[in-house]
Amino acid sequence: NTLRTDITTAVANNDGSQLMNNAQSVMDQLNQVLNSKDANGNYIYGGDNNDQPPVTASSLSDLTSLSNISQAFQNGTKTSSVMVADGQSVQVGVLASDVGSQMMQTLKDIADYVNANGSLTSAMTSAQSNFLSGEIQSATDAGTQVNAVASTNGSNYQALQNALSTQTSMSTTYQGFVSDLENVDMATAITNLNQNQVALQAAMEVTSQIGQISLLNYLPASGTVG
Repeated sequence: NTLRTDITTAVANNDGSQLMNNAQSVMDQLNQVLNSKDANGNYIYGGDNNDQPPVTASSLSDLTSLSNISQAFQNGTKTSSVMVADGQSVQVGVLASDVGSQMMQTLKDIADYVNANGSLTSAMTSAQSNFLSGEIQSATDAGTQVNAVASTNGSNYQALQNALSTQTSMSTTYQGFVSDLENVDMATAITNLNQNQVALQAAMEVTSQIGQISLLNYLPASGTVG
């Protein structure tokens, strides 16, 4: 991921002069994703508190002022889910704190170190180099966390796509039933209706639930940071 590469490069070249600028750039990208909105104007990663930006810290200096990284987030605690079939729901919400807390913690650790020990220069001390070496694994783990959530989003997207396909198939089935009934006599029509009544009733109950939502409004934001 980008942050790990930036840290590794700084250690390898013994040059940390650009690291803080690069770290701020990573934070900017992370904030852009985590504070993004859906088509209805709700913050995608806000959970049950989706009417305000879930990430409140916008700079590395903001992070150094926090006693705990959880203070950088104001998202809710509950994710949202949507019914896609009878007895089957898909989690479509992701919390900003679940996605970005580890990456933010790594950024805060670096910013705190620089704030306490002085700027990173083009000729780092051994203490600075040793500290950054220890942050490489932290940055790696943070990137893994972000990518894991992106993978989950991909699975959720596929589940919603499958549900949408199922709705389309149901619609085709209903149309077929209507067409068949229009081309037979009344006695045959009644017989066919009786035969399909149970299946149609169950299908319509599920479809009526799904029809109340717009699946496209719940599709996850694409893009992976780090």
